[in-house]
Amino acid sequence: MLVQVKNEVQPIQEAEAARIKSEVAVFARRVADYQKGFRTRSFYKYSTGAEKAYPEIDQAAKDYEDMAAELHKHTQLSNMFDCPETVATASEGVAAIKADLVMVKDVWDASSLVEQQFQVCYM
Repeated sequence: MLVQVKNEVQPIQEAEAARIKSEVAVFARRVADYQKGFRTRSFYKYSTGAEKAYPEIDQAAKDYEDMAAELHKHTQLSNMFDCPETVATASEGVAAIKADLVMVKDVWDASSLVEQQFQVCYM
C-alpha cells in the first residue's frame, strides 16, 4: 500500500520539483542582473554626496530585504522537494548584494563622519 502511494505521488512530486527549479532559476537570473547593476548605481560615486546616496542606499536595502524573503521562500520549497542545491547560486548572489550594501553604507557613514569633523574643526 505504501509503495503504491509513493509511486502515485512521485510523478506529482517530480513535476513540482521541476517547477520549483524553474522558478529558482528565474530568481537567480534576477539576482545576478541586480548584482551587475548594483555597482553602477550613483551611491558608488563620491560626487553623489551623502544627501543623495542615503535614500538610494535605503531603497537598495529594501530591495535586498525583498530578495532575502523570496530566497527564504525558495529555500524552504527546495528543501521540501529534495532539491536544495537549486538555490545555491541565488543564495550566493543575495549574500554578495548584502555584503556590498553593508560596505557601501559603511563607506558613506565614514565619509559623513569625516565631513562633520571637518565642519567642526574649520568653523
